[in-house]
Amino acid sequence: MADDGDSDDGSWPPTATVHIRCSNGSKFSVKTAVDATVEAFKAVVAGSCDVAVEQQRLIYKGRVLKDDETLASYGVESDHTIHLIRGSAPSAMSVNTGVHNQGPQIETQHLVLLELEFQNLIKCSS
Repeated sequence: MADDGDSDDGSWPPTATVHIRCSNGSKFSVKTAVDATVEAFKAVVAGSCDVAVEQQRLIYKGRVLKDDETLASYGVESDHTIHLIRGSAPSAMSVNTGVHNQGPQIETQHLVLLELEFQNLIKCSS
């Protein structure tokens, strides 16, 4: 029997074929280790599309994936789909989140951006 790496055969690390659906309607698939961090996964995705790691916003089951978490921590498995939205490159303000008294303002801006990305995703999938 052929083994494509997606089965639970005891191999480590477990791999999965993950489908990517872009906000422009295009789709592609990548193979990755499920214990990979989201940041490492973004590098794999960047190798298959023209969206730089810094511009990728990945959404799975309605949640924006955080770079320091693993795909497995979100429950990603083989043949699941992750949505890719091209965001803007991080600005100096969003990178420097440690500035005092800007936390709530930055969080509000982040929520507004997420809402806009979500609305764009809904429009594209309709």
